[in-house]
Amino acid sequence: MQSTIYRSDLDGSNVEPLLTSPTVNTPLGAVGDVSAGKLYWTDLTLGEIGVSDLDGQNPQVVLSGLSQPFAFDIDPADGKIYWNDRFDDVIRRADFDGSNIEVLAALSFVPDDLHIDRDAGKVYYSHAGYLVPIELRRMDLDGSNNELLAAHGVWPGGFALRLAIPEIGSIISSVPPDQIFEDIPVTLTAPAGGAYQWQKNGANIPGATGQTLEFSPVS
Repeated sequence: MQSTIYRSDLDGSNVEPLLTSPTVNTPLGAVGDVSAGKLYWTDLTLGEIGVSDLDGQNPQVVLSGLSQPFAFDIDPADGKIYWNDRFDDVIRRADFDGSNIEVLAALSFVPDDLHIDRDAGKVYYSHAGYLVPIELRRMDLDGSNNELLAAHGVWPGGFALRLAIPEIGSIISSVPPDQIFEDIPVTLTAPAGGAYQWQKNGANIPGATGQTLEFSPVS
């Protein structure tokens, strides 16, 4: 397994290395928090979960001393990391800084993949093995209401979620005049979910990639 994390354009072009040895040794998965400009990853050999800027700068270790962190995902809205170790039959979560580690579910098998559906408040995970049923399951973000979704003879390995994305468009085109007052800032808020890019007259506003956009007081 190569000791490098790469990124590219969606069409596969412009491949570039972001993180290499000794920062990473056996990276197994990587997830981006675009709104915060952060990249999280697991390292099987080092037993770590790390974070860096999206361009690979400023790498830091968030969690260390893990056996072999395997399936994982993040919940940017709550600032949580969800993961399991390769030979540990539990799913855990912790804050983005590595604090407040808690066990969500004790299982009878090791999950092969794990994904978060924040809007629905669910953790989805799968398992494939020789001695236990091949299953796709889900539970609430706090580990409750664990339920079986599918059990079959096809080895699932990894899986993906197709989540509903809020319609993108001119969420707010203007603010009514009776809502604008001198010396009072104006704050616009978009619906929760998805990625954000505020525009003015059809052009992106640099750095305006959060759920809210604030204007300085007018006079």
